[in-house]
Formats: sequence, structure tokens, C-alpha cells
Amino acid sequence: MDISDPSAPTPGSDLYYALLYITKTHRERLAAINALKAELCAIPVLVSDVGVARVKLEWWRVEADRLIAGDPRHQLTQTYHDKFGADAELSHALDALVAGLDDELGGHRLATREHQFAWFDRTYGPLYALQAAILAPGQDIITNRCNELGRWIEIGYSLLNLKPLVARDIRRLPLESLTVAGCTWDNLSTGNPADVIATLVASECDLAIDGIAEIATGTPKETRRQQQPLFSLAAIVQHTLIELREDRSAVWRHRIELTPLRKLWIAWRMRYLRG
Repeated sequence: MDISDPSAPTPGSDLYYALLYITKTHRERLAAINALKAELCAIPVLVSDVGVARVKLEWWRVEADRLIAGDPRHQLTQTYHDKFGADAELSHALDALVAGLDDELGGHRLATREHQFAWFDRTYGPLYALQAAILAPGQDIITNRCNELGRWIEIGYSLLNLKPLVARDIRRLPLESLTVAGCTWDNLSTGNPADVIATLVASECDLAIDGIAEIATGTPKETRRQQQPLFSLAAIVQHTLIELREDRSAVWRHRIELTPLRKLWIAWRMRYLRG
């Protein structure tokens, strides 16, 4: 991949290895979609003023419309348009992402696991559906399965980024999970007591690890080959969550990440799946 391309994933990143073994056209298109996702998802974490963050998200909502009109202004949307044209499905997916993030900044609270799943599905689902459709056009059953996989990938990343999210009062864990663990949002914001938070983190990791495993084992190998980038990314996230589960308070000290060699090994194994 051309690292001078503004959409190219950072060498060594999870996405870099997930996209390593697919055709150049698919790699460039999925990289561009994920670069846009990363740009939007960074706003709630990096912008300290909620009002300013919501203004930035609104700018991106308008930018999604401009992509369809063929007049994008941002470097990433311009790059995408130049290579792949006015993409209504991408515009729809960006709208959904903006709406979900804006809802979050507006102070939404996820009371139950069902509410958590619904928020992740409507916020991130269209982006994963688009990627699945690019890799295997016209296969709706596969697309729906990849929506579920995307949910677990994003829940996993929310766990791995728990500390910066909590620092911005971004609440992606359902209240019922905190209650079961005997934990409160005040506990999370202070990082104490460590044992209570560790119990909560381990429980949430187990759920995401098992969710990814269930989809992987229940999906035919031929489908996983077709959707290799998404299943490779899910496997990398799954193994990273296993590391976090083993050291449950580590997420409060530093970012948990696999070594580049381990990521490469996972991607390589996914490449050589046999039906």
C-alpha cells in the first residue's frame, strides 16, 4: 500500500495487517472507508468541548452529502471520490456514524445490553455492511453476519480505549453491567477500586471474545475467505482482548496492543483458510 496515500493505514496498525492480503482495489477502498471512520471517531475523544465536537460532527454530516453531490472538501473524501466516485452507501454509513456519535455526545445512556447492541449496530453497522458488500456483492446473508462482527470489533475497541472514553464521559458500557460488577461511573472515572474495575473489564472482555468466536465458528470458511479483512481484524481484536483479560487493570496504565509479528501471523493464517 502506498503510505503517501492519506487513507493508507499506519504500518503496524491492526488495519494495516487486516488489509495486507487482499487485492489492491479492495485494499485501497477499505482503507479509505476506515480512514474516514477513524477521523470521525477521533472527534469525541480529542475535542474536549462537547459543543465544538458536535459542530465538527455536523460539518461531517454535510460533507457526507457533498460526497454524493461530487463536491467533497476534506482530503479523505476527495481522495475517495477521485478513486471510487460519488458513493451513496458510504454517505449513508457516514450519516449513521455521525448520528450515533452525536447521540453519545448529547448524553445518551445505555441502560441494558440490548440498548448497547442497538447503538453499536445503528452507529457502525452500515460501515461494516458496506465493506462486506464490497468484498462479496449481492450476498445479504453475509452482509448481515458482518454487521454482527462489526459490532463486536467496535465493542472490543471501546474496551481497549476505555480510559480515554471515560475521561470524556463517553459511556459505552451498559449500566446493568456496572451494577452486576458492583461498579459505578465514579469508580471508572477515578480508576478505583481496581479490583472492582478489573472484574468489570474481564467480564466485558469475555463477552466480546466469545461473541467474535461464535461468529467465526458459525461462518463457513469460504465466507471467511471472502470477508478476510473483517475476520482478520476481528481475530486481532479478539486476541488483544485476551491479553487485556489476563491483566485486567492494564487498560488504566497503558494501551494494550499485540506485537506486529503476532498481527502478521493472525492475518497470514486467515489468508490460508481452506474450505
